[in-house]
Amino acid sequence: MFVIASGRTQMPPKPHTAPLPVTTRIGQLPPTWDHSAVFFADLYAIFYGEPEKTRELQRSVSGFFGYGGRLIPMLDLLYRGSGNVLILHQEPEPATLDYFRRLGLSLPQIEILDHTRFPTFLDGIRGRPDLVKSLGGHPAEVIDGYVTDRHLEYIALDLNKPLVNSYRQGRDANNKVLLHRFLAQAGMPMFDGGEFCPGDGFDDIIRMLSDMGYGRAVVRSSLGASGFGVATLDLDVDFDAGLPGHLMDESCVLVQGWVEPGRLGITRVSSPSVQFFIGDHGIELFDLTGQLLKDASVHEGNITPPVDLPGDPGVVDEILEQSRRVVTWVAGTGYRGTGSIDFLVYSQTKKTRVVVCEVNARVTGATYPSLLARHFRPGRAWLMRNFGFEPVSAATGLLERLERSGLLYLPGNREGVLPINCIPDENGRIIKAQLLFLADTPERCLDMIDTCQQTLPDARHDERD
Repeated sequence: MFVIASGRTQMPPKPHTAPLPVTTRIGQLPPTWDHSAVFFADLYAIFYGEPEKTRELQRSVSGFFGYGGRLIPMLDLLYRGSGNVLILHQEPEPATLDYFRRLGLSLPQIEILDHTRFPTFLDGIRGRPDLVKSLGGHPAEVIDGYVTDRHLEYIALDLNKPLVNSYRQGRDANNKVLLHRFLAQAGMPMFDGGEFCPGDGFDDIIRMLSDMGYGRAVVRSSLGASGFGVATLDLDVDFDAGLPGHLMDESCVLVQGWVEPGRLGITRVSSPSVQFFIGDHGIELFDLTGQLLKDASVHEGNITPPVDLPGDPGVVDEILEQSRRVVTWVAGTGYRGTGSIDFLVYSQTKKTRVVVCEVNARVTGATYPSLLARHFRPGRAWLMRNFGFEPVSAATGLLERLERSGLLYLPGNREGVLPINCIPDENGRIIKAQLLFLADTPERCLDMIDTCQQTLPDARHDERD
């Protein structure tokens, strides 16, 4: 009988060694892992077991249990050894699998831990001794996931396979407070404000930001994702200084001035992101994207090259130089794998400031489209947007409509729309799709969005990621 040994000691962290060399090849597919993996696409783990944030994410993101389908076309690009296994919450759309094969992509073996039967992947593994036996004897060398929570550590121990990252390594690499301390120690640009811990004078830091001329403050918990773990406070009106309890789950938070046009001489703000891969022998910075953000900096997609960066000479060089320093710090935590470094770039009183906002050390919303785009169209433009649908389409119909209109990306095309993931409802009708637009220029990618909207009239492209 399979038993999860919750009292076991976690796997030892990788030793800290000399800094890894950093190579910058923007627009090129990085040299990723040359072995295979069992990848648990478990969104429940994304907050390391914090249930309040996970429940809010599930309520707010449509197609929650189908999100892991994004990994199907790109997992074999991340792990280039033969025989990857992908564990999902729900069955993928057969039509999209056929389409990926038309593109010449190799696909992982797919196993399902049905979310309607198992509340967590840990429960699912407990209830599937057949799968445990299969995975335990599988030749895949490592276990991986979006992040490593305690459950994934227990699963890896019982399957007798090493994890790519331990629980502690993943948490440290994603910890915003630890990043803030590194930036301060390294003398790098930072936002006004600082670290707030229980017992500190919260009103004092709020009053300081208000006196400096900020209209809002942002409070960031040390761990968060997809806009959760972030709260904004309006400093121009009376407010209750109390914070939601879950923001203090990790004890200390960051309280910083909200950068926005119209305040403090700021005229424009953009949010670029650098994608990285940390291997055992080196680090690659392989893409520079512009983030498509909604209210409260909620991520809706990415575009590359960024279309809203100021034209000041040296801005891109500064972004990449800061990225090299930050990704070296991330590697020093022991973390290995893909991730993104998010920035704010803003024009203020005749100068441009570049400031690191956060690090997301995992397979991020930009990883999927970037690896696929760099595989098919290295050095060219791409854009990823989420399209929500009135539930009237099937994946077969969506792909057929795109192909009839000449929009569907096919091998050898210079441009087109590549559906990364089509998420069905319980009746098999598509409610959400992640669409990757490939073209020579970002402007052409933007044009294709309008054409796609006309081709898919039941779609809307304002879905959060």
